[in-house]
Amino acid sequence: MNSQTELQRFNHILKSTGKAKSELARFFDISPTALNRYIKNEIDLQNLVRKLTEAGFSSDWMFTGLGNHTIESYNVEQYLDLHNDLDPVLYNSRIKEWIENIFGSISNFEVEKNIENKELQHILEHGLPITFELQRKIRNAGCSILWAISGKGSKFEDNHNGKKLARNNNENN
Repeated sequence: MNSQTELQRFNHILKSTGKAKSELARFFDISPTALNRYIKNEIDLQNLVRKLTEAGFSSDWMFTGLGNHTIESYNVEQYLDLHNDLDPVLYNSRIKEWIENIFGSISNFEVEKNIENKELQHILEHGLPITFELQRKIRNAGCSILWAISGKGSKFEDNHNGKKLARNNNENN
């Protein structure tokens, strides 16, 4: 099971969202009972780390205590609200549009970002969920995941690559 320190950090993250347990359970796509089992240390937190990281929390902080508990400038509350309304077809469509506009094609993006076996192309063509690792690469490349979810705001992430791309594409971030 989880160490007491990891459990304390997990509870800190839950409290920092300001969300009710029922909303958090819905975000994690689990029942409120299952969330309580995580809180009571009856289930390994590893199962929720991907969702926490997607929401802008640092998995490094979660397990080591190093750095800040949130990563970059994500508005975690906004992300949690948006994630409940996620339309996977639109999300994948926006990701595909962004990649094709910036890199010319999915294949070019896969080569530049060392994605093997045309994994992203396969996912986008078949309407499958984008893996966390691919989302991380897309976000690090400069695509705003919040924009991909909602269609609102800047298409460019508030990171080095996103700011550079925004300047090159004459879009204020």
